Amino acid sequence: MTGKTGPASLLTVMAGHFSGDAVPESTRIWVEALRQISTRLVLVFDNPAPTQIPASWQDEGCIALFEPHGEYDFGSYKRGLQWADQQGLLHASSHVLICNDSIYGPLTDLAVAIASMLQRSDEAWALTESLQLTPHLQSFFLLFGSSVLQSASIRRLFDQVQRQPHRKALIEAYELGLSKALLAEGFQLKALVPAHQRRLSLSGQPMLNPTAWPLTSVSLGLPVIKKKALIDELANEEGFAETCRLLARRNPALWQAVLQESPHWRLWCHHLSLGILLNNGDLNDLTSRLESLRDQLCCRWTLILTVAPSLWPELQDTHADAIADGQLQLVPPEEAAGDVLSALLACQQDWIVLATASFWHQPHRLAMVQRQLIREPQRNLFPGDPVVVRRQWWLRRGAHRRLLGRHQQEQLWLRPKAAT
Repeated sequence: MTGKTGPASLLTVMAGHFSGDAVPESTRIWVEALRQISTRLVLVFDNPAPTQIPASWQDEGCIALFEPHGEYDFGSYKRGLQWADQQGLLHASSHVLICNDSIYGPLTDLAVAIASMLQRSDEAWALTESLQLTPHLQSFFLLFGSSVLQSASIRRLFDQVQRQPHRKALIEAYELGLSKALLAEGFQLKALVPAHQRRLSLSGQPMLNPTAWPLTSVSLGLPVIKKKALIDELANEEGFAETCRLLARRNPALWQAVLQESPHWRLWCHHLSLGILLNNGDLNDLTSRLESLRDQLCCRWTLILTVAPSLWPELQDTHADAIADGQLQLVPPEEAAGDVLSALLACQQDWIVLATASFWHQPHRLAMVQRQLIREPQRNLFPGDPVVVRRQWWLRRGAHRRLLGRHQQEQLWLRPKAAT
């Protein structure tokens, strides 16, 4: 028996949970993506029904079940598979996808991502594999050929899911237990983004758990990122700021939904990285400028001062603490007027703010800058006063002030949204 199949008939069971009376928009977007690849879709939520269930969740191709059970995702998988079995859907399907809503997506074409998983009916796939604790398929997205779920031991694992005292116990019993059961039945663990000792991230780090490197994983074809990659530093080795940018660029509508739903704006602001490029005329006001930035900014920042090296000893003595804390960086002036290449190469900040005299008289603009960078992280340039530009983008275009001169427009940052 080869296990090869003809056109796939995909049954999808999605486990979900949300609080409140309304379905989150990010959940709607994910469900719609699942509908596009599924023959039948079963949604199982571990919470009471919302005030209004979307009409598209109650038609021939989709059913939504709501029942608080406290058994986490595997409890919803159990209920969804049992319901599908009672309806004859398991027998009628060539493949079964079980997934949950702990992710944001899609960020790539979901149909392309799963195409190789639908080639055979005797394989067990996941989007990602992890080497943490023991090699295993991560259970937020698993796709099985029909013969996998025909295995008595595999079905028994799902049918016998019980409430666990905490999530760690659930992972040990069911996520790790499922991979052990698959191996015991002779199924190879396969993943779109497998984990192995030699796989390195974009920055050269070993990826024992690919979901902790969201930028690298998406570049390798992963169509989602984990939600915790935007709220837990330990779950994101590549930074909140760049992950927000990735999400906004790949799926703008999804990013707007995340902004509306998430209470984590301040956390993301804290991880912004700003370099404030100071005019030479601000040298006498340096102390007050530093104090203003300390009062107004909640992110990581550095004041970049272009000044003749002959003045450095005095400045290094007067502002030793600011320099030691990374809040002040001295760079030598360029030979050509308007050139800022040395300043951009010397700093490591993601964004450069061109501070003007009027900017310092309206410190509330700093709050506007931070908020706008979170609202539209996919952009490279924000015109106004101040002009804010992505450092790498400016470097690639020559790092000269004349490029940005026409973008400096008074009061633009006071508007609700920046001009494009």
